[in-house]
Amino acid sequence: MVYIGSVDSVLLYGAEVWGSCGQLAPIENIQLKVARIFLGVGRLHPKVSLLFELNTLPLKWEGMKRCMYQVLGESDENGRG
Repeated sequence: MVYIGSVDSVLLYGAEVWGSCGQLAPIENIQLKVARIFLGVGRLHPKVSLLFELNTLPLKWEGMKRCMYQVLGESDENGRG
């Protein structure tokens, strides 16, 4: 939970605006780099395993989801929108 609260929230700031662009790889790379530091594993540790251990999804998915909610004018499951 510390990871999600301190890292994901910062990286997802403004996702409603930038979530539609195709250049989301840098965001995912930052997420994975911080996850490796947080878990204390090397760069060869599998990406899926990192995200599973932290119980999170790739940030590009969340960014695109938030952008779609914004475009459609709907609220997400957390009541934002």
